[in-house]
This record gives sequence, structure tokens and C-alpha cells, in this order.
Amino acid sequence: MRLFIAVEASEEVKDYLKEIQNKIKKAGIRLTKGFHLTLRFVGEVPDEKVDHLKKSLSDMRYEPFKAKLNGMGYFPEEGKLRVAWVGLHPEDKIKELHEKVDDAVAKIGFQRDTRFKSHITVAKVKFMKNKREFKDKILSINVKPMDFMIDKIKLIKSTATDTGHVYDTIAEF
Repeated sequence: MRLFIAVEASEEVKDYLKEIQNKIKKAGIRLTKGFHLTLRFVGEVPDEKVDHLKKSLSDMRYEPFKAKLNGMGYFPEEGKLRVAWVGLHPEDKIKELHEKVDDAVAKIGFQRDTRFKSHITVAKVKFMKNKREFKDKILSINVKPMDFMIDKIKLIKSTATDTGHVYDTIAEF
């Protein structure tokens, strides 16, 4: 099964992120349905390794903290625009948590993730005629510094469908 490890935003933050999506809605953009900070995309995990992953994650320890929305951006910075996102602070604490999650995943035999950037995806770009205009619009949005607690990590199964991915939580830590 296809898995990732994430922290969900609070309901208040989710509602605000929907407001941001309304500001960037246009043809060629697929708005995301779930708002979460992906700490680690694991990918395909054989059924026999899922329980090992759960155990490794349950052994992990961290201190809960508040994350705060911080500006907008897009991936990649050069080339074909693919993702619009809202950034998060404090980057150092989020990075530290990512490294703990990455260690837990590496313990069961998966390669480390070296490309982590703390963010919540708000839209995926399918096609676009005027990338510069869209990039400028993304960067012009003033993001309120709303916060939410990072005190629960979820192991989530991702299933691709015709209308986007469906996410099912299979464990919480």
C-alpha cells in the first residue's frame, strides 16, 4: 500500500486554506482536498512491513509544538510549475520532527528523504498557459500567521482515484 506520514492542520486552519484556494482557483489547477504537513512520503510498503513501520513510529518521541502558517510559494522554483503551497514555521522544529520520522522509516529499510521542505500543499498544477502571472498571484497573497498544534502524527494510506487521491488514516501516534 502507498503510505505517507503527516500532521493534519486544525479545522480553523483548513477553513482558512480553503479561502486561499478560492483566491488561486483557475483552469488547469487541481485544488487539494486534505490539508496536511507531509513529514515523510514512504511510497509503496509491502503489507508485511506495515506493522514494523507502525512499531518504529510508535517508539519515536517528540515534544508537541505549535506550527504557524508563513507565506506562499511553489515547486519547483525553476521549470514546470507543479505545486502551490503555504509555508510553515518554526522550520527548525519541523525539520527536527521530520528527521525523527525519517529515522523511524529508515529503521525498517527505506532510504532517507533528503528533499524535505515544510509546507502544506493547496493546489497542484495540471497545465498552465501563463505561469508567470500565476506565480506572481501566489506570491502576492498575504497569509495570516495562524497556528495549530503538532501533537499527533498520522500514518496515512493514499489511494489514487479519477478525482484525486483518497486518504485513509491507518494509525495515529
